[in-house]
Amino acid sequence: SSGHICGVEALARWQTSTGFISPEIFIPLAERAGLIDALGMQMLEHAVIAARPWKALDLSANVSPIQLCNPSFPSQVADLLAREGFDPKRLTLEITEGVLMSNPEISRRAMETLRKVGIKFALDDFGCGYASIGALRQFGFERMKIDRSLVWASDDEGQGSGVLEATIALAVALDIPVTAEGV
Repeated sequence: SSGHICGVEALARWQTSTGFISPEIFIPLAERAGLIDALGMQMLEHAVIAARPWKALDLSANVSPIQLCNPSFPSQVADLLAREGFDPKRLTLEITEGVLMSNPEISRRAMETLRKVGIKFALDDFGCGYASIGALRQFGFERMKIDRSLVWASDDEGQGSGVLEATIALAVALDIPVTAEGV
């Protein structure tokens, strides 16, 4: 409300000599090749180090469902934050709806472990998958990020704006702050 920047989001990007490679291409490749744990931790480490001096800013970073389901992930994140002197309360990990469907119990345990040290969670890309109201309540997200497809559809003549307004009303009813992507 003050107009001041309150947080930043770390995004993985890959630039080659021939141009940029979209995360929509290289993230699934890293997951299939078994490299996503290493890539994700490397990205998080770089982001934490970069954001550490910005004491007034929170940091958000995306986490792959595969990472979240890795039993050592919570301790790796906690160790990284302790080693770098980064306040866990400044970190929000963003996960997609796919995590809720594929391994809900493992995901919940990892989230609970990380929440105990102060890390928050955001549900990323809400509206492009299959998350239910029950899942939103069950996982207790601290933030919901509405997928850009819902935001862009609000310009259409049809029901787009009504769906967007209903999604925001749902978040308000669950007392979950909302971020709209793709504005």
